[in-house]
Amino acid sequence: MAIKEYDLKISEIIEETHDTKTFRINFEDEFNFEPGQFISLTLDIMQNDELKPLTRQYSISSSPTKKNYIDLTIKKMANGVMSNYVIDNLKVGTPVKIKGPYG
Repeated sequence: MAIKEYDLKISEIIEETHDTKTFRINFEDEFNFEPGQFISLTLDIMQNDELKPLTRQYSISSSPTKKNYIDLTIKKMANGVMSNYVIDNLKVGTPVKIKGPYG
């Protein structure tokens, strides 16, 4: 399976608990992956008064039988720069960079 890069947008946000959300990302074409695989998520985040790309890896939480989207379920972590940013700031339509699948 080839590793590809995608420039996409958040299409849906499902609030699971007070500190956990599922972010759905739609693909124009099929996105094929195996159970247990993950992606790299890159966002431009303000750090030290400068907009910088930040990349973290997240497991795909949706079924591999669903080919037109993936879900990423992310929990806010106490010192997690990315998880805190994602939970507090991502909205439907937010652009994201996805690379994968891996694993």
